[in-house]
Amino acid sequence: MYFVRVLYVLLVALILTTGMPTQALASTIHGLGELDAGMENVMGQNAERLFQLPAHRETGATHATSRSHALKPAIGQGIFEAVDKVLLPDFLAIKNMKDRQTAFFEFLRPLVQEENRRLLEDRRRILDLQAWHRHKEPFRPHDRVWLEGVAERYRVQATLEEDPTEFFAQLLEGVDIIPVSLALAQAADESGLGSSRLAKEGNNLFGQTCGAPGCRRGRMLRFESVTESVRYYIENLNVNNAYQEMRSLRATLRAKGRTITGEALSPGLSRYSEQGVGYVRLIQSKIRMFGLTRLDEAELLP
Repeated sequence: MYFVRVLYVLLVALILTTGMPTQALASTIHGLGELDAGMENVMGQNAERLFQLPAHRETGATHATSRSHALKPAIGQGIFEAVDKVLLPDFLAIKNMKDRQTAFFEFLRPLVQEENRRLLEDRRRILDLQAWHRHKEPFRPHDRVWLEGVAERYRVQATLEEDPTEFFAQLLEGVDIIPVSLALAQAADESGLGSSRLAKEGNNLFGQTCGAPGCRRGRMLRFESVTESVRYYIENLNVNNAYQEMRSLRATLRAKGRTITGEALSPGLSRYSEQGVGYVRLIQSKIRMFGLTRLDEAELLP
């Protein structure tokens, strides 16, 4: 590496001024060469880890954080952005079950709320562009590129040119929040309050499996961090055709100006599990049992 080679130059200068024996010179140069090669190897391995992408699917605790360029799980599209790499604490170390439950929910809640905040920002921008279009104003080039990119990511079928009303309706139906109560109840069930092997070894809190072409059926996904698992879970619900009913229920609540709650959306998740309607009832019971609906009231709405 660079600083090793600088040492090499300085060493040669020292030899010329002090008269170091040839044998000692050869031994020192050999050592520097091994150090240089070793550091290149280490840096190569780190670079490989840095750009290794996790697999994705279609289907108060203290946060340990670091910065990482990770794949934002836009299904069918590779989009990169820096995310906080939040790692899963050892919830099994908390022996009291009530305390473990509280710690799990307090750990996960802000991660879900942060993703919802990001979605609301996108939603507000879409609403602004919709209003701009209604006034017959042409889009600025960067706004149009952004809008078309989001539409592709959310699999909008209508086109802006042929049917702008339907285009924006489909887009806004997908770009919206997932109630905190729903995410917490599903994570608690799928991961056993963060104690399952998949959660501990793969940061997978939502039972996420791979649905991409070539994946073995039922193969569970592993994530670099809990943040990625949360982001993928939310985007999966907002994009996957299996959850169209959930998105329709949410759009209806939005149109009526009512609070979007997990219990109200859960009937649209019958295809999330092979249990079907039984799974919906299970999630609804957990929302009630843990008193999670109150968290939905705190969500900011555009």
